[in-house]
Amino acid sequence: MFLYLQPNNNWDQPLDKAIAIHAIVSEISSSGATASNRKKADELFSEYMIMTNRILLVDDEPDLTSVFGMTLEDSGFEVDKFNDPFLALSNFRADLYHLLLIDVRMPRMDGFTLYEKLKNIDDKVKVCFITAYEVDTQELTQRFPRLDINSSIIKKPIYNEDFVRRVNKIINS
Repeated sequence: MFLYLQPNNNWDQPLDKAIAIHAIVSEISSSGATASNRKKADELFSEYMIMTNRILLVDDEPDLTSVFGMTLEDSGFEVDKFNDPFLALSNFRADLYHLLLIDVRMPRMDGFTLYEKLKNIDDKVKVCFITAYEVDTQELTQRFPRLDINSSIIKKPIYNEDFVRRVNKIINS
């Protein structure tokens, strides 16, 4: 039996919906399911991911997380917001996100360290760091040699329209 989930089902939390779809895809892919069902599951997950443009937003300042999150959601993105990098890390799942938006300076774990840990789980996800401070681009280049430094940093404060434009550009690059 194959369970179809429609991308527009109304779960309470967007992350729950994505995890449910991902779990079904993983279960079907790893079980003795037919090749046809595995293909349908992969198509469902791909369709869901294309439709949602899911973003993981991590910033220790709740007001900024809220404003950035609402701005992105109003522009059609699905955003999972966290103020605690450890909570973001524990809830992170591979292949769920198109983009990580991570504050650089956070207590307990900085944004670069969080990205390294998330990258170990999903090395294909794109990242953009958000900061109000100057970033040592040489250190950043050494830590992440394949990262395009110029497009991977958003300086706060930023106008909402410019923020959405930058996010769209990164996702579509």
